[in-house]
Amino acid sequence: MYERGQRTPKLKIILVLAEFFSVDVNYFVIGFTVSHEQIENSYIATEVFKRASGICELCNTMAPFIRSNGQPYLETYILKDHSISTEHVAAVCPNCLKKLEVLQLPGDIIYLKNKICKN
Repeated sequence: MYERGQRTPKLKIILVLAEFFSVDVNYFVIGFTVSHEQIENSYIATEVFKRASGICELCNTMAPFIRSNGQPYLETYILKDHSISTEHVAAVCPNCLKKLEVLQLPGDIIYLKNKICKN
């Protein structure tokens, strides 16, 4: 199911697979969406959510929900062909996340890269 894209492995599984196959962790996670808890360094997610300030970095609208801890509900998206760092992770709403995953429109990716680089 991992290979077919029907399921995303948890970070712990990714680390085991990366070690077994002797590859960098980024080999498995580039282009996947990962939750705040799954990002290897939670500092990255914290900084990305802080940068977004509750606003989707793709559609520029407020987060549609509020988490139980009072924080806006945005998800992280790792830009393809990049490592996991604040310069290569975007905070997006659930609708934009699906749009990025399914359509993979080059214009959206370029827009996110440019927007993140300016911040």
